[in-house]
Amino acid sequence: DPRAAVSEPVEPIIYYLDNGTPEPVRSALLDGARWWNEAFEAAGYIDAFRVEVLPEGADPLDVRYNIINWVHRSTRGWSYGSSITDPRTGEIIKGHVLLGSLRVRQDYLIAEGLLNPYDPTRMSLGNDDPMLEMALARIRQLSAHEVGHTLGLQHNFAASVNNRASVMDYPAPLAELDAEGRITLNRAYDEGIGEWDMFSIRYGYSDFPDGTDEEVALALVVVTHKLQDGC
Repeated sequence: DPRAAVSEPVEPIIYYLDNGTPEPVRSALLDGARWWNEAFEAAGYIDAFRVEVLPEGADPLDVRYNIINWVHRSTRGWSYGSSITDPRTGEIIKGHVLLGSLRVRQDYLIAEGLLNPYDPTRMSLGNDDPMLEMALARIRQLSAHEVGHTLGLQHNFAASVNNRASVMDYPAPLAELDAEGRITLNRAYDEGIGEWDMFSIRYGYSDFPDGTDEEVALALVVVTHKLQDGC
């Protein structure tokens, strides 16, 4: 209801995760993609963005399904977020994400190199695996990043140095030192979407009541965001 500050959507946006995705990657991808619901809530929609596992028998190529595909690769492969749009209106009909399976291994190896966990003088894994935790944190961020592309967002390469303002950056892991001078990756990647992402969804997906001058309303969205940021 464009007249209400907050309301339920006429039809929610639903993304489906490849049902062949293994755990713990499956949960990480679901978590990261679901971050976008926070942005739609900030834009006035209640439970408008959902992520579910693809039902059995559904075809991922079916244009009715927004898909997050988990593609197994034995060599390095890129991840992509693309869309099928209606050329007449620009409406996004289908979001299509491809995520390569080697990503987890790559990030695990990066964390392994930083932490050097096999030197007994430095640290012990115990029952925890900080390398896996960092790799999964990156997968959550990557899931949100590629889904963001399918929603119409481009890269924001200034985000990492501006309080992690967007998942649409290419963030390197944040490595910090603990009190004993050892590398820790507890905050390697942020959780949740950033302020820039919230603003972008509000700007791109807000509905206005009939008779509203949309150009003026969108300018007000920009001004309001700047005031909130203290700009």
